[in-house]
Amino acid sequence: MDFKAKLLDETKEEPAYLPGERFVKAWRFKNVGTSTWPKDLYAFEFNNGDMFHESVEVDAVDVLPGQEIEFKVTFLVPRSANQKICEFLSLRNKAQDFKLFGPKVWCEIFVKVAEEKSSLAESLNDTYEEKLTKISDKKLVKTLRELKEMGFLDFQVNFNVLDRAKGDLNGALQLLCGEANIGQSVFM
Repeated sequence: MDFKAKLLDETKEEPAYLPGERFVKAWRFKNVGTSTWPKDLYAFEFNNGDMFHESVEVDAVDVLPGQEIEFKVTFLVPRSANQKICEFLSLRNKAQDFKLFGPKVWCEIFVKVAEEKSSLAESLNDTYEEKLTKISDKKLVKTLRELKEMGFLDFQVNFNVLDRAKGDLNGALQLLCGEANIGQSVFM
């Protein structure tokens, strides 16, 4: 089987995102080989780097020589702040031990945090629940609600402590209850 692909186009992602944000990036390939890519024998999958995609959307069709196909990938920005992350993806031939074909493509972003902290707390009049509606990460929202129900009512402190504890409720509770060695920087 002569599986060959040429990258024709890709959407450009923003250079930086907030933790918990979702975005979609698409790549369009052309079958430049002499063989049809049967729909059950090709895949667009993680290859290397920091895996942070949630799903890959594609029309499950056979791709004839000369035809094009687009892969849309939904990414969920991880909680690791102030760092650059990159995920590489590749077309694979399932019939030949998942051999790569076509160019390796990637999505590279910077995960920012300072803007999210300030934008989430931009209005002193926002209630705890109003601030939660500005967060797209459902797990983070659930954990922030749990902290509130336990009596920790300061949204910004809870958000910062959860960020320091990498989203772990028990770690956040240890920080909030003083069981860990912490400084004032946790609450800023």
